[in-house]
Amino acid sequence: MPKDIVGKGRIVKWAPLQVVLNHRAVGFLTHGGWNSTVENPSLCEGVPMICLPFIWDQMLNARFVSEIWVVGMHLEGQIERNEIERAVRRLILETEGEAIREKMEFLKEKVLRSVKENGSAYRSLEYLILIRYHLSINYECLLLLHKKNECLLLFFFFCILTCYSTNHI
Repeated sequence: MPKDIVGKGRIVKWAPLQVVLNHRAVGFLTHGGWNSTVENPSLCEGVPMICLPFIWDQMLNARFVSEIWVVGMHLEGQIERNEIERAVRRLILETEGEAIREKMEFLKEKVLRSVKENGSAYRSLEYLILIRYHLSINYECLLLLHKKNECLLLFFFFCILTCYSTNHI
């Protein structure tokens, strides 16, 4: 380990991301890929993001984070070290950062409510399991529909989804 960081940091092979992000002194600098923006514990822990996208979906995800959801900042192009420092200072010290942290806290609460029993994500998973169960029972019926006409099969799926969504809203 370089001498200038001895005692200031630690290098580990693996760290539990949720535990790390739950610490109030931690920020999250990300490339803005799908996993790090949507599926990441950052949302569950309420940690604002600084996105530094490089390719593909990262550009769009970074824009969502900064302009649509307003839960982080978006840096683009060749970034110098001082620009990252400036973004961190804006998140920590300025009113813009305070608004982002408040929005992230609001989103964190919504995410946590959605995964609890009877939350929207919880119910959606239940519906998916239920649909999968019905589809496995009706496999022979589905094969028959498929052989008869593909449009009938699509109509069948549409009917199932419509029934579940209207009965459980």
